[in-house]
Amino acid sequence: MPKLPRPNLPLPTFGGKQFWADRLHFRGWRVQQHIITGHCRLLDPRSIRRAWGSFEECAERLEAAKSRLGLPPYAGEVVVALHGLFRAATSMARLCRYLHDAAGFDCCNVSYPSTRADLAAHAANLASIVAGLAGAERVHFVGHSLGNIIVRRYLAVREKVDADALPPVGRVVMIAPPNQGAQLARRLARLGLLHVVLGKAFTALGGERASFEAELATPRDFGIIAGSRGRDCGYNPLLVGDDDLIVSVEETRLEGAADSLVLPAMHAFIMNHAEVQRQTAYFFRHGRFDRPQCDS
Repeated sequence: MPKLPRPNLPLPTFGGKQFWADRLHFRGWRVQQHIITGHCRLLDPRSIRRAWGSFEECAERLEAAKSRLGLPPYAGEVVVALHGLFRAATSMARLCRYLHDAAGFDCCNVSYPSTRADLAAHAANLASIVAGLAGAERVHFVGHSLGNIIVRRYLAVREKVDADALPPVGRVVMIAPPNQGAQLARRLARLGLLHVVLGKAFTALGGERASFEAELATPRDFGIIAGSRGRDCGYNPLLVGDDDLIVSVEETRLEGAADSLVLPAMHAFIMNHAEVQRQTAYFFRHGRFDRPQCDS
């Protein structure tokens, strides 16, 4: 006898963004897992809960929804977006809308509990999401701040497994990435309960650079967009050099970048900057930034 679905009231979610991690994505539908209880829920594109239970149960209900609604599989290029610390997928929504409406990309706007798990756990959930993008011609990534470090951790893990069944990795655009660790994290580490408030993923940025970098991969084809004040001293007097208030321009650097760009923007809102959005789409299409218009 087939197992009956669990009773469910189709209600909207009520926050808790630091306790739910996306595990599957498909055209706005998401399977999320609670970081403490381990149970999952299936949300529709309006964030209405359509099912709950185990991961397998919710994934099965997602497959049923695909069939019932006639949702087409992915066929072209897909962009996976990851937000930064203390943020949620809503912070990347405007960028994702631009990439879809102006550049024609399908987007998976990923939410993860940035303060409630370490880099390994976040990377494992990202691996689950990418594995669910069957049919995609290739998968690009765009991250804001900590989201870039999670992408790099995922790529390091991906290199150690058989990736033939996974969609190929395309290009990566890093927005305000702390690629060299974070001066600010090292300073805040002197406060006793930093790991309780900001989480293990952030405190890793303040650790020894050698151990930090050993867990991360360098993408094959990537560009970096840094925010700055445009002066020798940035917005934050605690940081050395120009900065966007949270990350210095120098900390965004990573050897091997195909291109890099510095724009006048502050860290928290840089992904909403119109030129950042345009340049992100341009890099995905051309593998470089569009300097003539950028400098005008």
